[in-house]
Amino acid sequence: MFALLLVLPVAACKGGTPSAKSPAGGKSGETANGAKAPSDEPRLTVDNGSLPGAERRLRVAGVALRASPFFLPIVGFARSGPYATLLAKAEKSCGFNPVHAVDDVAWSQGADGWLLVLKPALGEDEALECVAKLADGTVTKRTGRGFVQTTLFSATARDGILVIGNDTAVEVFLAAPATSEERRALHLEEGELVRGSGALPADSRTHVEATLTYGKGRPTANGKGSEKVEARVSAEFDEAKTAEALVERLEGLRDQAKLGAKNPRSRAVLDSFHFSHPGRRFVVEFGTQGDKKAIVEYVDFLVGLYELFATEESKTP
Repeated sequence: MFALLLVLPVAACKGGTPSAKSPAGGKSGETANGAKAPSDEPRLTVDNGSLPGAERRLRVAGVALRASPFFLPIVGFARSGPYATLLAKAEKSCGFNPVHAVDDVAWSQGADGWLLVLKPALGEDEALECVAKLADGTVTKRTGRGFVQTTLFSATARDGILVIGNDTAVEVFLAAPATSEERRALHLEEGELVRGSGALPADSRTHVEATLTYGKGRPTANGKGSEKVEARVSAEFDEAKTAEALVERLEGLRDQAKLGAKNPRSRAVLDSFHFSHPGRRFVVEFGTQGDKKAIVEYVDFLVGLYELFATEESKTP
């Protein structure tokens, strides 16, 4: 079910420019389907698209991600993984390729459930229609807005923004003032593709933060430009010894993998992982810089490393 909820909003959008028949947001104070928005409601944006009281939040810059070396591996994973059937259904039912999907995304989860707020690359009417087709539902009108209601979630749109979540989360979100600090989504700094923050589902006492950045690197020795990719993940535990033990374990696994690596590039990628434990906080940082080919090779190795890790984890009883 979780996989379905992740893919539905992606499949509800289409790459390219907003269509003429369904503009992504009309005049100020007017929704894309022509209904007048209440005058006391500020325009809905992804920036104010977090569920009030959210314990976990994620922000993804869709446009920048599509232009990064991470996009093709993500597409490959989606087409070969558990999302393959749903993506194929989206292409057939909605008439577009859903991997060129969303320009901006905010996901949040809390006591009221989960919520996705997305800026699609086309009009909200078409996005809602696609969501309805994928969920075998229909679009109905409530207070001048289109709604999709299913057994798994509800969806609506306003100001060219798509809102999808479980029923309670959508109701709470739409009822909260858009100017509320609790509604503020995670902010992306320049070059950031992804930023996440929140408590671990398995242990609410452990707070995790993660960022993924892609952009220009330092000029090379011959004066040519370069690109860089950087990632940082941190977790704050109850005790410093927990962070220290995790660093020791991961450093051991990295060093063991280096001994078995026959390819110098593989060893270089493993060397790019740096672990530390300032106090109760565990930190891992990794990345590289170089020309586009070097960046793509680095990302491909990371994807392979993830797939290997996921395979080994699946074998664990």
